[in-house]
Amino acid sequence: MAGDEIVFTQINLHHSKGASTALVRRMAKMHTGICLIQEPWLVAGRIRGLGGAGRIYRDPTCSVPRAYILVKGFDDLLLPARCNRDLTAIKIKFPVGGCSEREVMVASGYFLYDSQEEPPPREVQDLVEHCRQRSIPLILGCDANAHHIVWDSSNTNGRGDALLQYLVKTSLCIMNRGRETTFYNSVRSEVIDLTLCTVRIEGWVGSWRVSNEPSLSDHRYIQFEWKERCSETRAFRNPRKTDWAFFRENLRNELQSFKPSFGTTDELDHWAFELGEIVNISFQRSCPLTIPKGTWGTPWWNWELEDLRRETGRTFNRAKNTRNSVDWRIHREAQRLYKNCINAVRIKGWRDYCEDIERYPDVVRLLRILAKNPEVWLEAIRLPTGEYTTSEEEYLKLLPEANFPGFRLSHEMGDESSGRNRQQRAAWDLASKVVIPEKVKWAIRNFQPFKAPGIDGICPAFLQEGLEELVVPLVKLFRASVALAHVPEI
Repeated sequence: MAGDEIVFTQINLHHSKGASTALVRRMAKMHTGICLIQEPWLVAGRIRGLGGAGRIYRDPTCSVPRAYILVKGFDDLLLPARCNRDLTAIKIKFPVGGCSEREVMVASGYFLYDSQEEPPPREVQDLVEHCRQRSIPLILGCDANAHHIVWDSSNTNGRGDALLQYLVKTSLCIMNRGRETTFYNSVRSEVIDLTLCTVRIEGWVGSWRVSNEPSLSDHRYIQFEWKERCSETRAFRNPRKTDWAFFRENLRNELQSFKPSFGTTDELDHWAFELGEIVNISFQRSCPLTIPKGTWGTPWWNWELEDLRRETGRTFNRAKNTRNSVDWRIHREAQRLYKNCINAVRIKGWRDYCEDIERYPDVVRLLRILAKNPEVWLEAIRLPTGEYTTSEEEYLKLLPEANFPGFRLSHEMGDESSGRNRQQRAAWDLASKVVIPEKVKWAIRNFQPFKAPGIDGICPAFLQEGLEELVVPLVKLFRASVALAHVPEI
């Protein structure tokens, strides 16, 4: 599987722990991927078994949802107003034609098989209408629980007729191709999982197929791809591979033209930004771009599991072709053995990892991971009108206003923070006593060197390796910040 392809996976996990573990292994082979999930494995109302596979989205107001979306390698936005127990919807920007992007609605749905309401549910119809009014393309992966010969089911029932009539009236197309069934067990096989999309992006998604990879669920993996590759997100710079001698030489050369004046807050903002740019430019010149050549995989996977996976696939194909009860019994035994082994190996891998931890920072990191709720995220905020924010700009603006009444952005404060009035000499004298080179060096040296950078992109290692060159401008910046009572904007 190529690293820069945008791969969609669709699967009903049927509340299976083993199927969840198999999906984690599948997602680990992808750099970017989106998984449309129905009926995940839940424990005490919370999804389990998908840790580390990606970011999980669901309806935040429902305790036991049946539809989830798992995203890896994308910036996306949950739309709570368009979610319920059986529907989850997010917005993602996909690459289109070179450097441009296109906003697409991606949804996962579960159509309840014994519902008195004809499919699709009212919430799905509202989502389709929402996308139509705003000209937003839609991709919907669903367990439709509806039969119709149009999508190669064995027969047609009332639910299938109702769903087909709805699809004819709208701009939704059926992406299913071929005659492979999506649901299979020893009793029956059927096509009940559908992938739908709007006409306007039918040319951008393709390669729809039912995978032969064992899913450990009675539903099979459905896979399709966004045709435009996402190669621009692959290259990165690893700070550990920096040529630090060349980095320091670049810093010295760039700092020769750094002659700041810190009389006002505006000047402080400007020169703080300039210093950050100097550090980042020196890093970029000293550290080569790295493009991943392979995938990371899962550390607990081994050759025994690989053999069991292949044997499960072979027995399934044999049972599917012969429809013999003996072959189905052999397949169930192989699947049971594979499921038990994959769960046992993953648990053992986790225990071995925990037992091998010796350093205190690793223990703290593990505690933070365990204490974090993976289903809590900052995505959308309810407005006073009862609606939800629909963009990153909206919720970032509303968040401080909701938590800090009376909050105003600095550019909205006019003369109060314009920084045109110079501070009294006493403030600068106090700043000179508080901020001294020795304290600045001590603080910088106590950072973990390769902790994740902030929005300025500067790792502590950059400051530590270039400390002798940077300490003088940093002291000037910190003193100005104290004297002017102002934190520079990045």
